[in-house]
Amino acid sequence: MRQGDGTFVSSLEPEELLEPALSATHLLRGRTVLELFEVRRMLEPEAAAMAATRSDAGVIAALGRELERMHLAGDRADELVEADAAFHDVIAGAPGNGVLQALLRSLSTRTVRARLWHGLADRDALDLARQEHARIYEAIAAGDADLARAATLVHIAHNETWLREHLGPADDVPLDGA
Repeated sequence: MRQGDGTFVSSLEPEELLEPALSATHLLRGRTVLELFEVRRMLEPEAAAMAATRSDAGVIAALGRELERMHLAGDRADELVEADAAFHDVIAGAPGNGVLQALLRSLSTRTVRARLWHGLADRDALDLARQEHARIYEAIAAGDADLARAATLVHIAHNETWLREHLGPADDVPLDGA
């Protein structure tokens, strides 16, 4: 934007066009993070189903690398959550839909703090996350759209349910993850 000259679009890439609207999600506090999980629950299972039918060997290998990073993270929740986010970004990119990828990347980024809190507060969550991601990986690698959709739905819903149980009506996700 230039004062007096107007607004000029320098790129028509979905991520750049959607950025002004998506960047506001970082301002959401308290239980509104649950709304982000609800939207993830609506979009990510379909992205996984599409990934199952559109993935090539490169996508499958990238998912495998991120799954391996989750295992190597051990009890380090921050490293597991980083690999988790990368895993979901690979899935979001697999269908070849830039708008979908931009939306899911924004939602995933905005829910990292809640996922980290879950991993730090409940160490069993780390093993469960690895198991859930392995099921998603296996379904996508097998090209099974229905199973990929179902496995992703269970994974997102599990995190959302935990958050609903641990976040009071006026609470916000702790900044330090504890």
